[in-house]
Amino acid sequence: MINKTILRKNIFNRKSIVLSEIFDNKNNISLWKRKLDESISFGAEEIINDNLEFDFSKVLKYNEINEALVNRLGQSQNKIFLFNDISNLSELFCNMFELKKVWLRMGISTNATCPRFHVDYLKCRLLTTYYGPGTEWLPNDLIDRRKLKFNQKFSKDQDGLFSSKTDIKHLAIGDVALLKGELWSGNKGQGLVHRSPYYDEKYRRLYITIDFSDLNNQ
Repeated sequence: MINKTILRKNIFNRKSIVLSEIFDNKNNISLWKRKLDESISFGAEEIINDNLEFDFSKVLKYNEINEALVNRLGQSQNKIFLFNDISNLSELFCNMFELKKVWLRMGISTNATCPRFHVDYLKCRLLTTYYGPGTEWLPNDLIDRRKLKFNQKFSKDQDGLFSSKTDIKHLAIGDVALLKGELWSGNKGQGLVHRSPYYDEKYRRLYITIDFSDLNNQ
């Protein structure tokens, strides 16, 4: 299922090799911190400015993504740079896990769609934010998992889950993260605890998630 050799040969960006840390059993997140090219950021801003709401969800091969996004969002020079980045990330995900297709979701949110800290019942998910605040997460050694109600997926009472707000980590714009879920082999009870960015006021956020295509059928 996992092909580390192909990952190392991926020509997208050699710095992306840091994502291979997800294969270490002690890690439930791997993080590639990067600064977005200006053209990609401008493409994201165009989409934010042109769309009050937006939701895209489709199972695709990575080489079908550019055309699918152009058909949905139109094209400009900056948008093409953004779409190429999304296609490259999808190719990277495919190469890491020997997949032919991925389930790509792209959306604009104005508030926390998942406001409570939770774990995902999946193998692994790639996510990145192109505009606005990024995903929040908690390191394993700073949480009390007994405060998570796994049977409800989200915990209404999270008092004691973590000690201080300073324990909360934030993904920056452009950061690429792989989040290990509960269904990763040998990771039951150790899925990454995370949530959508939480603020009292509304915000504008453009983000993508990339999943195994079979998750779309569940």
